[in-house]
Amino acid sequence: MADYKSGVADYKAIVTGGARGIGHAITSALLEAGGKVCFFDVSASEGEKAQKSFDEKYGSGKAVFLKCDVSKKNELHDAFHQAKSQMRGLNVVCNNAGVMVHTDESSHSDELISINLGGVINGSMLALELMGRGYGGNGGVIINTASLLGLSVIHPQAAIYSSTKAGIIHFTRCIAQTSPRDHGVRVNCICPHAVYTNMTTSLLNDTWEGRLKPAQEIADYMPKNDDEAREMYLKTTDISNEVMKLINDESKNGQVLAITKNPDDRTQVKVENVELK
Repeated sequence: MADYKSGVADYKAIVTGGARGIGHAITSALLEAGGKVCFFDVSASEGEKAQKSFDEKYGSGKAVFLKCDVSKKNELHDAFHQAKSQMRGLNVVCNNAGVMVHTDESSHSDELISINLGGVINGSMLALELMGRGYGGNGGVIINTASLLGLSVIHPQAAIYSSTKAGIIHFTRCIAQTSPRDHGVRVNCICPHAVYTNMTTSLLNDTWEGRLKPAQEIADYMPKNDDEAREMYLKTTDISNEVMKLINDESKNGQVLAITKNPDDRTQVKVENVELK
């Protein structure tokens, strides 16, 4: 894992969706750098499993699991305040929790919107409140997890999911215009392409085993087996590495980072700040 310790200024972080996938990797990177992390997840079993692994690797008390459904505003509010109280401060918030459904999106629209977009918006507002200098905080940084699907039409069967991610991108860029001046808080977002996680492999397994039939133009670009998926898809640590760079670099604000595999060399990760008007 990359060494971020030279740039650390006492991380006290919240990571939503921190028990699994990208969130787990971000939590691990922050802990590796010597920080304290309160990580949220809707699944008690996954959260407790992650808590045990973090305790074994980094020592008890460095990571704290809080069960939280980010789609429920009151739960999110209470979890944020509890996290700041337990860590005696807060300077990093990674709004990462999100879902993608494998079936007809229309029957899950409320869930997709309330978790993916609502969770990020409400989490960001709480972060500004608790980290903002005007509210007694010391400033900090917010990293929102969007997706490459929020930047362009890649997967027409995921129109609602893609729209929530596009909303995250625009929301991030809007609040980044004033948050450093008004609150001392930088705001950036990441837009990864497909990442090899349990969520994406579940989708692939459903496709390979015939339970899910994507449109042909989508199927043509999907990996045909697990080995191909591992080659084509990003690793969770590819994402956490870029998140840590955004956290550490005080010049970065309003960034929209597209993170993909280099098409000419899949062993390399390509990162580009997307300039939007």
